[in-house]
Amino acid sequence: MRKKFLHTFGSLKLAIFLILTLAGVCTYATFFESAYGTQAVQHSIYKTFWFGLLLIFIAISATLLAACSLAGDVTPPPGSRSSTVSTPPATLPTAAAPIPAGLAYPSFKPSSAEGAALFSLFSPIRPLLR
Repeated sequence: MRKKFLHTFGSLKLAIFLILTLAGVCTYATFFESAYGTQAVQHSIYKTFWFGLLLIFIAISATLLAACSLAGDVTPPPGSRSSTVSTPPATLPTAAAPIPAGLAYPSFKPSSAEGAALFSLFSPIRPLLR
C-alpha cells in the first residue's frame, strides 16, 4: 500500500495536474474577485476546505516527487560500478586557470564513507520505488 501511495502521489503527472488545477482556480478567482470583491473571493474560494486540501496535496506531491527523484539519483550503492561517472582530468584547474565549459570537478577526492552515508539516507525509500 505504501508503494502505491508513493507512486501515486510522487508522480510527475499528478504534480503537473495539481499545479495546473491551482493555476486554473487562481485564474477563476481573479475574475471572481473583480466581479464580486475581495471578501467574496476570500469566503468562496481561498478560505474553503477544498482549496486548502489542494495546497496540501501539491505540497505532498512535490515533496514525494523530490524525495523519489533523489533516491534514485543521489549516488550508486557502495561497491557498485557506474558507467555514467566520468573521471576528472589528470590536473585540476587552478583558480587562475579558466574551467572548461561543462566541467566542474571538486578540488578534493570524494570520500567513500560520505557516499555510503548519503546512500543509506535514501535506502529505505529505494525498495518502495521498484
